[in-house]
Amino acid sequence: MPAHLGLISDLHVLSKYGLMPPDWRTNRAPLNRVQKYLWGCYENYVSRIPHLETLLIVGDLVEGTVQLRAEPRGNASDDEVDQLDACEETLLPLCRKADAVYFVAGTPIHDASGGRVEALGD
Repeated sequence: MPAHLGLISDLHVLSKYGLMPPDWRTNRAPLNRVQKYLWGCYENYVSRIPHLETLLIVGDLVEGTVQLRAEPRGNASDDEVDQLDACEETLLPLCRKADAVYFVAGTPIHDASGGRVEALGD
């Protein structure tokens, strides 16, 4: 019987160019065109994959809170707790399809979560 391995990476949850749950609780504008498209692709991915023996989730799960440029980031929220909550909400349906979940940390500028998101694999 073949083994099923799932892979997803660089979600950048709550970035204006990343995944954002459509009903996410923010005081900001609703999903933009890019976020709507990405969310549709993500839902399609989750609905179509079979039960997985292993799911590998590779870094930059959230956008992070460090601003590198002078212009505003435009995130739905720059609060790390909000980003991590939204990331958990996003990943839980996918993680439930796998027997084992492994995380590969992203760059510290994005994923300074102290292991909170990685606990989804437990």
